[in-house]
Amino acid sequence: MSVKGVGLDQCRTYLGSFFGCKDWNSFAAALVKKVDIHLVLAALESLSKPSSPGINGVSASIYWTFKDAFAPHMLYIFESAMTTGTIPETWTLALLNPIPKVPGIATVSDLRPLVLQNTCLKWFP
Repeated sequence: MSVKGVGLDQCRTYLGSFFGCKDWNSFAAALVKKVDIHLVLAALESLSKPSSPGINGVSASIYWTFKDAFAPHMLYIFESAMTTGTIPETWTLALLNPIPKVPGIATVSDLRPLVLQNTCLKWFP
């Protein structure tokens, strides 16, 4: 199989440098898998329910509790994202909190970042 002069082996080499994937058939199937309501719900189920909500203030447990209301809307957004290659801009916002590595902060290098992403972004399959 070849697309615009790039063969399957070249794709494997290129993608392997990022993902280290050994099972290429499963990996390729995942790249072209159609997003459906079952995939949306499975992705939601994989989220940690007590996780921090991020900038929008909505945690995974809220989405899970009201999954029948949220899942169809998220499916529409996920399908749109896969078609257009873009996600809602608000999903890219995050809270960045510098956390001290050691007591008595002297320099910026004594801090580590704690980033709280929007739960919708974490939900994206």
